[in-house]
Amino acid sequence: MFQALRYENDGKICVLQGPISDPRSKHNEEIHHVENNLVLPRNCPVICHGLVSASHLNGEIGAARGNVKHDGTGFRLAVHFDKKSLKSALVRPANLRIVFELPSEE
Repeated sequence: MFQALRYENDGKICVLQGPISDPRSKHNEEIHHVENNLVLPRNCPVICHGLVSASHLNGEIGAARGNVKHDGTGFRLAVHFDKKSLKSALVRPANLRIVFELPSEE
């Protein structure tokens, strides 16, 4: 497992720190720059983007939980949305971005 720190290059690169050991030892971890399409954002807040058939979910924030499904077209992550009116959905990692700063609730 790795800790996502930020995006670079307009979201094309995800900067990660790790691998994370148990117990955690930060002096053994390194910084990695990874193409975003290779990152599976699990157990963290995400926002949907670029969805065509479920475009109503674009811009919606949710949690990518540990459930990963694989079908003939690739991996999909179970996303449970903050808005109670939205049902959870299986979303390709390419259509997700990690939310590093959650908007304040007003």
